[in-house]
Amino acid sequence: MRKKNLILVILLCVASILTAQEVKKKPTIVVIPFDAKNVEQNDADVLHEVFTNEIAGTGKFKVVDRSQIDAIKKQYEFQNSDWSNEEKVAELGNALNASIVVTGQLMPFKDKIVVSFRMLDVNTMEIVSSATEKVSDISEFFDIIPDVVRKLTGEISSISTSSSKTTTTYNKNKTYTVGDDGPGGGIIFYHSEAGFDVYEPDGSVKKCHYLEVSKFDLGDIRWCTQKDYNTSCCDITTLTAVGAGRINTFKIIKSTHRSGTITKENCAALACHSYSTATTKAGDWFLPSKDELNLLYQNLGKRVLLSNTTNDNYYWSSSQYNNSYAWYQSFSDGLQYGSYKNYTGSVRAVRAF
Repeated sequence: MRKKNLILVILLCVASILTAQEVKKKPTIVVIPFDAKNVEQNDADVLHEVFTNEIAGTGKFKVVDRSQIDAIKKQYEFQNSDWSNEEKVAELGNALNASIVVTGQLMPFKDKIVVSFRMLDVNTMEIVSSATEKVSDISEFFDIIPDVVRKLTGEISSISTSSSKTTTTYNKNKTYTVGDDGPGGGIIFYHSEAGFDVYEPDGSVKKCHYLEVSKFDLGDIRWCTQKDYNTSCCDITTLTAVGAGRINTFKIIKSTHRSGTITKENCAALACHSYSTATTKAGDWFLPSKDELNLLYQNLGKRVLLSNTTNDNYYWSSSQYNNSYAWYQSFSDGLQYGSYKNYTGSVRAVRAF
């Protein structure tokens, strides 16, 4: 009897050890070749190699070799532009049995080079971590790669792996500061500890703490289809406060536009409503209200942190001035004006969370 019990104890210990080893298996991570915009591709390739080695050195992941990535890219006919497509990213990640994908982008801005990274969950396409740095020369970035990698991987709090499924637990309590990359792929431009009310199209009110803006202009677009200065196209009751941009955008899209059918090319609100990223969908973004737009100018535009804009740009808000005018803002001096709705103005999409 004692011998049988001893054997049973040994078997249980062995099973426990095997289970523990199984749990400690490392998840697979793919570091996508970096997207270089007006930056030397050779520099980007060297940076990718050093960055990948640093990720592997954390001991947290099984890192896919570059040759495997290139082979899958060729097999699935991936293009560099596909990395903004969540389905394509998930397709590559799944093809390599990866649970996490890291993307990187290098682009010049003013007299600096901006280097931006994102870690995405292949299953949910959620941005689980991000980091952005500005350097005067690409060689400066090599010195801070270890710090950037620690920042990115520090968002992962625990990892468990079984033979059938890998589960990665991320830090859901991440906080952001103005200028950070947002979880929707934009730039954080407002944070409220207390939170602010966002008015939803269904009449409900949602408490949010952050506003993020699209990284690039959506184009020069009219506020609506109004054809000339003397006729009214639509007359909508809109609000100016922080939290009102979402409901304003919905009202503009659903209103009667007597001058013609609205499109993304002739209606700033519809252009924002139609905007999406790898981690967001159409309907998540909106044209900012008058006060939201002013926060964007004060916190990013005034501090020259808003890329791809010029000093003479005028940006539309979703707040109506009267039946022929809507509020827009100069990013040269910060002044807000009422302008005819048939004028073309610059447009940025905004998201609250």
